[in-house]
Amino acid sequence: MTSPQDETDADQPEYTQDDFAIGDTVVDREQDDPDHVAVVVNRPPMAAEDWEAYRVDGEAVTVAEDNPDYDPTANVVVVIYPEDLDEWGIDWDANSPIKLGDAPTGIAYAFPPRRLELVGTYSPDQADEATEPETTDGEENATTDDETPESAPDTAAETADQSPAHERLEEIAAVVAELNVDDVTVDPSEEVVIVEKLAESYAIDTDGSVDADDLLAQRLEDAVSEELEE
Repeated sequence: MTSPQDETDADQPEYTQDDFAIGDTVVDREQDDPDHVAVVVNRPPMAAEDWEAYRVDGEAVTVAEDNPDYDPTANVVVVIYPEDLDEWGIDWDANSPIKLGDAPTGIAYAFPPRRLELVGTYSPDQADEATEPETTDGEENATTDDETPESAPDTAAETADQSPAHERLEEIAAVVAELNVDDVTVDPSEEVVIVEKLAESYAIDTDGSVDADDLLAQRLEDAVSEELEE
C-alpha cells in the first residue's frame, strides 16, 4: 500500500538510515527554507515509533506519531544544525557520532530518514564561516570619530524593557527556552514571545496563549501555565 508521503514524493529516493553517514549534510523536505542545512550526528538503532520527540501533558509523543506519513519502523537519523554546534562550542571532527547524552537539551532532532534529503558533507569550518561578518574590499570599522561603540540606549526601548509586560515576556521566554525548540525571541513591540520550531513560528501572548492549535502549541501553553501560574 502506498502511503500519502510516497505519493507526494514518488520521485524522491527511498532513504533508509543506512544511506546517511555521520557528517552528511541534509535538509528537511518539509521545511520552508530549503537552504537550512543540518548535519547528521548520530544513527541510533531505534525506530521512529520508539523514539520520544517531545511530551504533551506529560505524555510522550514519538517521532512516528509526529510524522504519521512515514514508516514508523524505520530507524531514525539524528541531526544538529551547524549554528547550534557553533554556539555549543563542541570540538567535533564530523567523523564520529556525537553522544546524544552529551548534547545540550533541544539542539538534536530525530527524523524519519525519508523526510531528509542528502545535500553534501559537513566541514567544521562551515559554522565559523556562517558567523563571520561580511566586509567589502577596503572597508574598515564604520565607526566615525564622533561615535563611540557604546551608544546611549533608546529611551522608548529602555522604558519598554522595564515594563511589567516585558518582564512577563522574559519569564515566558525563559520557560519555553527549556523545551525542545529551535529559537526563542521576545518581541516587545508586539508584546509576544516568538518561538521557532522546524521552520514554524508560534507567538505567545503575555497571558500564555499561543496563536496556533497543534501539539506543540498546546505543549507551550501547558509549560507556561505550569511554571508561571499565579
